Amino acid sequence: MTERRIGRRPGINLVNWSGSELKWVGFVCLCLSSFSIAVLQRGVMALDSYASTQELYEAMKPGSGMISWATAAVFCSLIATLAIPLYAKLLCEGFRHTSSVKRYILRLALCALVSEIPYDFAMNGKLLDFSVQNPVWALVVAAVMLAILRQWKFSSKAAAAGFSAVVVLAAVAWPLLLRVQLGPSLVLLTALFHFAGNRRTLAALAGAALTLPQFPAPFGVLLVHWYDGSKGKTDRRLFYVLYPAQLLAFGLWGLLLRS
Repeated sequence: MTERRIGRRPGINLVNWSGSELKWVGFVCLCLSSFSIAVLQRGVMALDSYASTQELYEAMKPGSGMISWATAAVFCSLIATLAIPLYAKLLCEGFRHTSSVKRYILRLALCALVSEIPYDFAMNGKLLDFSVQNPVWALVVAAVMLAILRQWKFSSKAAAAGFSAVVVLAAVAWPLLLRVQLGPSLVLLTALFHFAGNRRTLAALAGAALTLPQFPAPFGVLLVHWYDGSKGKTDRRLFYVLYPAQLLAFGLWGLLLRS
């Protein structure tokens, strides 16, 4: 449960969230995204069945009943954007506290690999679709970026800044090349939280600015601002399983609605 502490000193949050609580909020957001696309858009509204924009326009006329479903789908997709800053921050914290960077990156890569077929099935109705990749690949790229930034140190601040800029730009380029969903945003936010460190106000303002095009994602930055630094009680390995599981579940639900 969220703790509300009264009478704290100025500068201390009255609301505090553990890492587990942020993960559960992020997971619910991911479920809303899958529900919006796999169930509402591809299942109930059957958007895949419309051959042209004109047909879709005709189906969306007032009184058809499609407007309500479309509104619900858009609402769920908007709420799902709150997960973007949450997972960027959680990646930074996980990387900072892991006992083995290699194992941490391998776990993320395995989750991304296992999730690819359920993701393609839920999002596009195909078992393999190379036109877009699941967002966990962006977390893998961001983790590799953090590993490189940790490994290389420079005595000159100018050299360190230049090297960091090149590494971050290269990390942003990979999700673009691989067509990873939300990839550039996740990588940029991870870099922001990494460099901001304990400067929480700076991270909040800059994070809100970066996520503004994906509104209401900036409100997810507020949840990050309330993070208290604790891990929480939920086993982190559970979420590696839950992500592909919910994709498969919503994908099957959408398939049943279409059949």
